[in-house]
Amino acid sequence: MTDILYQTLEDRNNPDEVEQHGPYKCTRSDAWLGHGYYFWHHFIGFAHRWGKVAYADNYMICSQTGFVYGNPEVLDLVGDLVMIDVIDQYTTSLKKAYNQESMLVHTVLEHMKSIGALTNYKAVRIEGRESMMGSYNVRSHRLPFKKGEDSYFEMKPPVQVCVYDKSILDNDFRVIYPDEYNLVYGS
Repeated sequence: MTDILYQTLEDRNNPDEVEQHGPYKCTRSDAWLGHGYYFWHHFIGFAHRWGKVAYADNYMICSQTGFVYGNPEVLDLVGDLVMIDVIDQYTTSLKKAYNQESMLVHTVLEHMKSIGALTNYKAVRIEGRESMMGSYNVRSHRLPFKKGEDSYFEMKPPVQVCVYDKSILDNDFRVIYPDEYNLVYGS
């Protein structure tokens, strides 16, 4: 099944260049999942929220179609419970080996890559719980199981995809926001 990914970028009034050269790779040292092409999976509201906070409301959103949900080249840390368990066990062993109480996600993934444990993967799909900062009302998308209890079903989880190898993407990268770019450039 294919799905849409959304990349939020600073709006530099260059939609034609963005469509020709995108998506764009994040190489920041604090990138959550290492260097790669970051996208929000399926829910465009997270792409808007990221633009408002990260780019002070001066942003554009691009869509990347052709992402195959369930692709075996995507390390799915949302839906593949076996792989989630593998990461958990590996993290526990790393903590013991390095005598640390905690680890960062990118540290674990980079270590696994360095020993060849993740060579078959060209991307990772992960839910960043409590990752939406600011005033975005994530609670409005929670459906409680019982009144007065904290348990709930998250109807719009903030799922990100970090692509390490663009060969798993098609070439359909389009600016879809702001709307005036669609009218001028025919995206």
